[in-house]
Amino acid sequence: TSAKFVSDEDSFWYQVHFDDIYCVDQVMSLDSDIYTHTWTCVESGCGDPCEGRMCKYVDVTVLNESNVDENESSIDDENKIMRGNCGNGVKVSITKENAKKLGYDFFEVSELAVFGRQLVQRQKVNGEIENLSAAQTITLKDLSSHLGIKAKRRYISDEISSWTLKITFQNVHCVDEVQSFEENTKTHSWNCFVDGCNTLCQGLLCENIVVSVTNRKRDPVWPANCGDGVQIFISQSDLDNKVLDFGFFGISEIVVIGRKLDTIQNSDFEFS
Repeated sequence: TSAKFVSDEDSFWYQVHFDDIYCVDQVMSLDSDIYTHTWTCVESGCGDPCEGRMCKYVDVTVLNESNVDENESSIDDENKIMRGNCGNGVKVSITKENAKKLGYDFFEVSELAVFGRQLVQRQKVNGEIENLSAAQTITLKDLSSHLGIKAKRRYISDEISSWTLKITFQNVHCVDEVQSFEENTKTHSWNCFVDGCNTLCQGLLCENIVVSVTNRKRDPVWPANCGDGVQIFISQSDLDNKVLDFGFFGISEIVVIGRKLDTIQNSDFEFS
């Protein structure tokens, strides 16, 4: 990984280059060891939503300077999977005109933090649900109240309070199993039933990870394992206040196995 600062007659920008292809979920800026901005990245781009004073003035772009075509779909072919908002770097820029609106003669960021996951190309698993998008977010502890500061979401620490991974399906599915992989090795397996996904799990750290099927349409008829996505959640409070990330748990890839809702018979919804 490398980084550089560049200025031309129209703009200032920082550029971070990765050592491989990664899918970017969040970009954060730091000033005096305080996180001042958070840009969320999805397949359509970075910045919506964004938290921080300069959000509407600063552009964040995922760079793609490799052989992967920017216009290529998130699925390379019918047997290989490639995620969106992926590239080999990130560019954070501001025009000099916008910098002047903020009263700045230059654009200074003391540090940038980029969160994401390495692009994985692999064979599909039988019954694997095709994903529309996947996004990883972190929640940082807010120190404003402790410091007596009223500025919303500016003075926050670098201490992580929770990690969340949200996967959205292209269609509504009923989930049978959620699997986690570290490279090509399966590390966890959660079986999902009509009452949820956490009653039967195989893996060393099952008790620390909460897996649930999301139902954004809030359809009360659907069982707990049917919906439009999956959420995986790790809370610091469940780990005796240890600051850990998904890498500690052996999670580099998530596979969700299930069936499309319109292919399931009503009898499959019966509770025992």
